[in-house]
Amino acid sequence: MKPTQFMIRLLGVTGTAFLLACAAVGVPATSDPYKELGQVEYLLHNHRPFPAERILNEAIGRFEAAGDKKGLAIAYDEYGFFLRHPNISEHADVYTNRGFLDRTVTYDNRFQKSIEYFLKAKAIGIEIDKPDFLCHVCYNMGVSYLLLKQDAQACEAYDDSFKYYQKNITRNPRAKSQVPKGFKNFEEYILDCKKRAGCPS
Repeated sequence: MKPTQFMIRLLGVTGTAFLLACAAVGVPATSDPYKELGQVEYLLHNHRPFPAERILNEAIGRFEAAGDKKGLAIAYDEYGFFLRHPNISEHADVYTNRGFLDRTVTYDNRFQKSIEYFLKAKAIGIEIDKPDFLCHVCYNMGVSYLLLKQDAQACEAYDDSFKYYQKNITRNPRAKSQVPKGFKNFEEYILDCKKRAGCPS
């Protein structure tokens, strides 16, 4: 017997529901939002964006309830990164149809929304005066701007990233930034990023 169109649609819906329901299999439950952020990175590394988003939202809620500005800034930054992660495009059909837990985000506007989350993280980073964190956030903003082909904004974000890098180094001369292989330091790396973005010298 051939399945009816209704049955096919039903299987599609229940299949997606099952995918989302058994989202956090293999991930230990915790009420520590910092540990949850670690779980998010693990899940994304293992191509499991659905439980990653759910746990990330839980962490944001816990940080908000606790009034933990530092944790909330890190979680906002993580959500911004999540929205442009390759895992999302791997499940484009699901995200196009179902959307995200943040109902203002769609598959098509996810890069712009990632910037909004980075801006939230940046605002808190400025408030609590964390230049090392701000260096990271502004770099991430630059990447998202490039994905939107907003090169001028990307260049500005890269400049801000380097500004905060210098501020952090002034405070902590021994501080080191992780950069991709082939680069001696963050200054060399960010200059390469700016060159590839077509930023003025």
